[in-house]
Amino acid sequence: MEWLLLLVVVLGVVFIFLKMTKGTKGDEKTTTASRVDDPAIVENDDTYQDEDYNDNYWIPVESSKRKVEAHLRVKYKKTNNEINERLFDVSSFSRGDKGYHIHGFCHKRKKNITLSSLGMVEVVDVETGEHVENVTKLLEEKYKSTAGYIEDSLFDDYGWALYPLIYLAATSGSVVKKERDVIAKFIKSIPEFSSLDDSWIDDTLKTLYRPGKMEIRNWVKNAINNGKDFKVIQEAIGILETTQKQENKEFWTFKRYIEKQSTEQKEDA
Repeated sequence: MEWLLLLVVVLGVVFIFLKMTKGTKGDEKTTTASRVDDPAIVENDDTYQDEDYNDNYWIPVESSKRKVEAHLRVKYKKTNNEINERLFDVSSFSRGDKGYHIHGFCHKRKKNITLSSLGMVEVVDVETGEHVENVTKLLEEKYKSTAGYIEDSLFDDYGWALYPLIYLAATSGSVVKKERDVIAKFIKSIPEFSSLDDSWIDDTLKTLYRPGKMEIRNWVKNAINNGKDFKVIQEAIGILETTQKQENKEFWTFKRYIEKQSTEQKEDA
């Protein structure tokens, strides 16, 4: 009986050891948010095996994902020169100076991934059957017809003006409704954005990123160096000024900073 009991104990130890070994096997993976290859970034499960990664497609892109729909047949060249073909349903893209990150559902891998435009050596638009010479141009054209295009364009074209207004309003501690209404009025005064929904504007202003003290000053300086004229928000700043208490020193300090930078730019010109 003793040898039987000993055998049971040994088998139990072996079973536990095998279970622990199996449980740690998947922990050898690492994660990253910038590496793009095949398999590229996997949405909701961005793990990848080391051997699948080559950083030739590691390109800087914007953080925004611009929503668009496209159904493509893609011949994709991995950085090891291996080429494979897949159906790829595009859901969004992120712009970069050297290339785009293109996000969507890969029918080959049966999951959401991100591919680099640099790896797309041959692309066919499944809906039209046409060969696509420039995939980023195709996506940009489709993007212009989406509901989100005008909303995104607001910050592409006027982010340099909106963020200083938000910062000024937030110097009192929070951006209250009457301050958001002032900024919303400025937005609606721009002809191409006058059709934007009022509730969307207000909700967006509520959650808009608020830059820090030095960050916003650098943004203003860069905007002025790039030829932006802060006179367009002069009226909005004047109205915001009436809502502030005199002890809110940062409001007046930042307001004078904008005026000073604008004046110095004119003198240099």
